Amino acid sequence: MDYSSLLWLLLLKLTAIIFQVIPGSLAQGWSVSHTPSRLCALHNSSVALPCKYTYPSNQTVTSSAWHYKRSKGMAFERQIAYSLSDGSNCSLTLDRVTQADAGVYQFSFRTRDSTKDLKNEDGVTLEITDLHVDMEPQMDMVLEGDWVMLICGSCIPSLTVPTYTWYKDGHQFKQTRGDYHLELTDIKVEDEGSYQCSITGHEGRRSSAVNFTVIYPPKNVSVSISPSGEIVEGSSMTLTCSSDANPPVEIYTWFKNMTSVEKGRTYTISNISSEDSGEYRCRSSNEVGHQDSSSVTLNVLYPPKKVSVSISPSGEIVEDSSVTLTCSSDANPPVEIYTWFNESSAVGSGQSYRALQSGQYYCEAQNKHGSERSATVSVTLHVSGHPIIVYVSLGVGLFGLAALLSALFCLSRSRRQRKQKEEHDSQNAGPSAKDDTYAALDRAGQTSNDVYHTLTIFRSTPPADTHTSSDYEAVAEKCNTFHSNAATNENVYS
Repeated sequence: MDYSSLLWLLLLKLTAIIFQVIPGSLAQGWSVSHTPSRLCALHNSSVALPCKYTYPSNQTVTSSAWHYKRSKGMAFERQIAYSLSDGSNCSLTLDRVTQADAGVYQFSFRTRDSTKDLKNEDGVTLEITDLHVDMEPQMDMVLEGDWVMLICGSCIPSLTVPTYTWYKDGHQFKQTRGDYHLELTDIKVEDEGSYQCSITGHEGRRSSAVNFTVIYPPKNVSVSISPSGEIVEGSSMTLTCSSDANPPVEIYTWFKNMTSVEKGRTYTISNISSEDSGEYRCRSSNEVGHQDSSSVTLNVLYPPKKVSVSISPSGEIVEDSSVTLTCSSDANPPVEIYTWFNESSAVGSGQSYRALQSGQYYCEAQNKHGSERSATVSVTLHVSGHPIIVYVSLGVGLFGLAALLSALFCLSRSRRQRKQKEEHDSQNAGPSAKDDTYAALDRAGQTSNDVYHTLTIFRSTPPADTHTSSDYEAVAEKCNTFHSNAATNENVYS
């Protein structure tokens, strides 16, 4: 039993005690009581209005009646004839009551010696109700997570503690004894529906129904991709956003990474490119709230692009040094095959290639979606051996210097010997001979070789303490031989 029912019973008992102690307007020994003094009856049902009366044993009841008025303080509207059946029970039964029967009822009687009707001024109050369910707060839509209170009828139809039976969508799901309230807390979607109630003794009759729906923000938001499978550059693709919401979703917003890119339930990308790769999600919104989907990754596949070749080490390349060419590219999936070409001939494979000779090189990168070649790079390997060239030049220079010094020495020696010979000849010959000698030695039109030849023509008898002409011829021959060899060597080294 809940608090309200207990309070009601205590009030009824207190009323009975008051009527026993204080008979109201009745004289000593006369009384009329109505316990309970307030009743509730269902529309079209029967109800008994409780009544007890007493009077002194030496008196005789001469008349009795029930009086009805709409509410307390109003004038009586009608009188109900009533015959007492025994000396204490004055209850009145009303059949098929309607709302027009609701009001205040009083019983009165008169005895042989009384001068006026004896009655209870308070009477008994009757309420008529249709069996119905009220809901607080009154609304057709309840937000998920809120609460509602359902109330079966508005009064207790009898003194006994009734049992209330609750129905949801036509099926019984709960009973409460004495408590005509049904509280639903933390409302969920499954709580929405149509609710009715009935009361003990009237199980065949159910109340009118109260209905409510549960509203909630979008949930279970997800993204699907069509067509499914691999997404290749140049194709078209559609993203579709789905969600559960009440009321239905009003706005769909698409995001790529953190940037809003489109609105609408679907998002179509035509002629898709690698720049369209990224994380996509959608946001579903209605008047209650919004929710974001999980992100989906858009992975666009494409053949190699931006293929290029780098050279290491850079700068002047010397023969027999390590020269590495490296091929780089952008591709999804990554490049599977690298092929190297010198001019138009394939010379190697792999991402890196070691060039051993000069030429025009390029690489070709390939994956399962296509291939692309790089621009051509020029590789020039310079001839090594600079130190040998320096050494040879230095050797030729030193030999030439030595040959020049030797020639000068020989020429100086030849002139000295010639001068000694001329002095000797001038002593042993006349002026004519001397003139002939100078004429013969005139070098105006002679070469250096003619000098030595001249020395062989003019022979004279040498003095005993001087060199003979054969000595001069030998020196001249040696100088000629030296000059001839020096000229030959210069030709060789040059």
